[in-house]
Amino acid sequence: MSRFLRSAAIGMLGGVLAFAAFNSLSYFVRTGGNLQRHGGRIGFPWLVWADNGCFGRDFYLNALLADVGIGLAASGAIGCLFALAVRGDRKVSGSLFPAPPRNEDVEESAAKLRRPQFSLLGLMLLVTSVAVLFALGQEAEVRVKRQMLILAYWLGPGLLAASHGLASWLAPRARGQTMLIVAPLVLLAPLVLGPSAGLKDSTLVALGFFIYWTPQCVLLLALFCAWGLVHPDGESRASRAGRKAP
Repeated sequence: MSRFLRSAAIGMLGGVLAFAAFNSLSYFVRTGGNLQRHGGRIGFPWLVWADNGCFGRDFYLNALLADVGIGLAASGAIGCLFALAVRGDRKVSGSLFPAPPRNEDVEESAAKLRRPQFSLLGLMLLVTSVAVLFALGQEAEVRVKRQMLILAYWLGPGLLAASHGLASWLAPRARGQTMLIVAPLVLLAPLVLGPSAGLKDSTLVALGFFIYWTPQCVLLLALFCAWGLVHPDGESRASRAGRKAP
């Protein structure tokens, strides 16, 4: 595949992610608040799904097909413009398509993957945290649990990214173990707190993941890509310095 097509594919993927973020944000615009126990409307640019509470739910297939068609067309245009923009920029092209890793780098990465990443202490921490989470879900008041649910939705992606970055900085060898502890907790929190806070329908709990997590994940991905474009050689310099250190 040529560099132009690869750049266009990357740009189109960015457009699709942005379109998904706009759809998730449309819930707050159309509904006028956080995740509702009954009621909700979502869809961009046309309304796709509406929960009318006691009057049932409406799903508009034609609007969904139209939204998807517009999203794909706009994403394709964004991909072509992005490919044209980076066509003559060697710095950007080099950061998007880095050179393949050398054999010693592959061997070092494979050796790290073979190391044990989960210990008995990590398992105890995970089990204890899950037990505390279930206890809070059972004993706390509905209002408190609802506030905790919204907090878990809002902080989820950022907590995962911060935990990964902090572990990579302080203890790279324990990065996998840290994520094995944090990720299940971040996912379990809404699944436990949602039903106990009145969201008996699992569809609403899953909707919460989409409307809260999608914009944050897209924003974090954009920041990560922007950092890579500004500092394209930072990781390679750090790895070379580590190999040269006695």
